[in-house]
Amino acid sequence: MNYLYIIGASLILSIIAGLIYIPGIVIISKRKNLYDVAGGRKPHKGNVPRTAGLAFFPTFILSFFIPLIIAELAGMWRDGSYREFIMQIGMLLTGLSMLYMMGFVDDLIGVSWRRKFVVQFLVSLMPVAAGMGITDLNGLFGINEVNPWIGGALTVLAVMLIINAYNLIDGIDGLCSSLSFFVTAALGAWALTHGNPVYALVSASIAGITAVYFYYNTTHTRFRTFMGDTGSTNLAYIIAFLALMYYNSQIETGAVNGHPLAILMGLVSLPLLDTVRVFGVRISKGLSPFHPDKRHLHHKLLELGLKHLQCTLICFALQGCSFGINYLMRDVNINIVIAVNIAFMLLYTLSIDALVRRHRGSVGADSGEC
Repeated sequence: MNYLYIIGASLILSIIAGLIYIPGIVIISKRKNLYDVAGGRKPHKGNVPRTAGLAFFPTFILSFFIPLIIAELAGMWRDGSYREFIMQIGMLLTGLSMLYMMGFVDDLIGVSWRRKFVVQFLVSLMPVAAGMGITDLNGLFGINEVNPWIGGALTVLAVMLIINAYNLIDGIDGLCSSLSFFVTAALGAWALTHGNPVYALVSASIAGITAVYFYYNTTHTRFRTFMGDTGSTNLAYIIAFLALMYYNSQIETGAVNGHPLAILMGLVSLPLLDTVRVFGVRISKGLSPFHPDKRHLHHKLLELGLKHLQCTLICFALQGCSFGINYLMRDVNINIVIAVNIAFMLLYTLSIDALVRRHRGSVGADSGEC
């Protein structure tokens, strides 16, 4: 019960910090003309401050460590169980600080994808250094235990994929923050109910500021803002650590609650598979996987004439359906689950493509009549 008080305090502190930090950052951004300018690939109207992500990292630190210190001083955390996670939290903070600075520079003046790749590679080594590397694929492609070096490489690849997936999905109002809140809340609740209050505290520390950002991002108040790369990469990195925590915990205990990869895919499949699909299409056309275009799912939905929030709700519903499917199939062979995930992604993507073609045809017919 003491843990629940700590988590609640962290969540409230994160919300309060967000309500203070974000409006302040927006005011400074407007005074310094730090805007995300409309036009080109940018689907929004008008110039919007793009630096709200600067609030994420300091809020996380404040709302994680203050409740932890108070609880320790008050004797609420007598077992000192958080101490075994010091290395992991240290690596998490190290990686976050690097992504924070890279995102800040990118939001101000832009950073080449090669430099981003180098930073992402370095921060993806942090969970491996903290002992959180993938050690067992639990039957994926018929593979169980893997060599530590191979497991480390797979961990780096997975973390980099998650970072890019959530960064690239941040193209319309509320999408990245809502999907991030969904996965952090789910994994945080699991951690709290399965004896891992440290990562429950990690989740609560970022969930509050994410909810506050969603409000400012989706409402047209004078404090409307975007998170930028600073926010999306920080969110994605925390999600990666939470995912590895869950996966390793389940592998160590024998995955008594179903296959952990099935649950994780249910939580992150939309941004992950959408990114893999877009990368694949770009490479097949001889382009860089980071070549800017409008092939993402949210771009297709916008082309149908939907508003940003409507597109976000559709994507959130699709992610919820994916999680429901995977949860029901959590005891099924993981290779079958992955195949079903890909099939579901292709089903809704091709269906939306068909609607887009029909919409283009109707628009063209209307234009011809005029």
